Amino acid sequence: MLPSRLILRFLNRQKGLSFQIFYLVSVSYFILILALLFFKFQFQKNIVIEDVQNKMRELTKDHTDVIGKSVLEKNNEHLKFYLTTFLKSSFISGAKISSTTKSEITKVGNIKSPFINLQFPINLKVENLKETVAYLDLYSSKDILSLKTKGPFLITFIKMTCEFLIFTIFIFYFLKKTLKIPLEKMTTQLKSLKPQDLSQMEAINSPINELNILRETFNKMILKISNDRDIFEERNETLKKLDLQKTDFFKNISIELQTPLGLIIEPLESLHQKFLEEKHFSTALKNSKKLYRLVEQLLDFQTLSVGDDFQKDWPINVFHFLKQAHFLFQSIYAFEDIQFSLELEHLLNESSGDKSSKSGVFIRVNPENLEKIVFNFLSNALKFTREGGKITLGGERKGEKIRIFVKDTGPGIPKDKQNEVFELFKQL
Repeated sequence: MLPSRLILRFLNRQKGLSFQIFYLVSVSYFILILALLFFKFQFQKNIVIEDVQNKMRELTKDHTDVIGKSVLEKNNEHLKFYLTTFLKSSFISGAKISSTTKSEITKVGNIKSPFINLQFPINLKVENLKETVAYLDLYSSKDILSLKTKGPFLITFIKMTCEFLIFTIFIFYFLKKTLKIPLEKMTTQLKSLKPQDLSQMEAINSPINELNILRETFNKMILKISNDRDIFEERNETLKKLDLQKTDFFKNISIELQTPLGLIIEPLESLHQKFLEEKHFSTALKNSKKLYRLVEQLLDFQTLSVGDDFQKDWPINVFHFLKQAHFLFQSIYAFEDIQFSLELEHLLNESSGDKSSKSGVFIRVNPENLEKIVFNFLSNALKFTREGGKITLGGERKGEKIRIFVKDTGPGIPKDKQNEVFELFKQL
């Protein structure tokens, strides 16, 4: 697992796919060449060993009778002479003659640590019978074997090295032309694509058919996206027109409802002032005003859904804003027998001793939106607070932030449903 991880880590460090393939193919071919060289060396070595052994047999065959006679005559000088003659052969490093009892008679050359050692019996005819009179040992050292194999192996090594270099150069330029350059061209075209201008990929000159298939597939995808984009843009424009028509319709309906409601509320207020004891006038007036506020909210929502371009923030005085809201709702709360108080002490900057800050704590906000939010809170507090209850409007300052709050003694919203307050058109 470790070698494979190292190989993957090395390949991942390369810049492109063509280099990864180049290194992978080159290393694989290099390993193949090493394996072929090893087998070639073994094969050459076996050939040399077999050739040396055959030559030793031929040489022994030619000198068996002469050596046998010298052994019988116990002429050691002749034996050394013949053995020295053997050493003149390029494949023999040493020779030894032993008796039939394996005792050494004579020896010449290097007979220690031989790579090849063959023993031949020396047979002579004695009274028409072949009889072994001695044994001849021939030795061939590693140096002789190395000299025999070095030349052919070196030629093979140079040949395969040249083949490897030619192969790697060919693979490099082949991958560069057929893979690297086309992929870089495709990548450049992909980077230049913009959502507003989806152009098709240009033709790629590469014998690798898969790249052309990839280009064709990409062009088909671009064509489909362009067609779908045109359809979606057309549908989007249609939806925008329909949405604008719907908004105009609701705005017109809201405006049309406001006019008759205003005409209804005005006489109801007069009747309520004249006949304070009549509860039906009070109920009708209260529900008419509630319906009028709902129509206003519907008109505001449709106006906001058109866009935020008309929304503008203005600096307003928080003290004046809260005092005005308290003044507007004070009579309504008093009519419902609800205590309505105003808390402004916490709007002062605690780190500042300037009491004049009460006259001007300004925030930048859209006045109409802030008024709608606070008035909605006050209306909801009125709706869920019973007679004799208490509602508090106030503000507090925390660092650079201003917090406006409305507190009441109503039942409140359960904790498990408080997150639902921010869902559109959700009623709790």
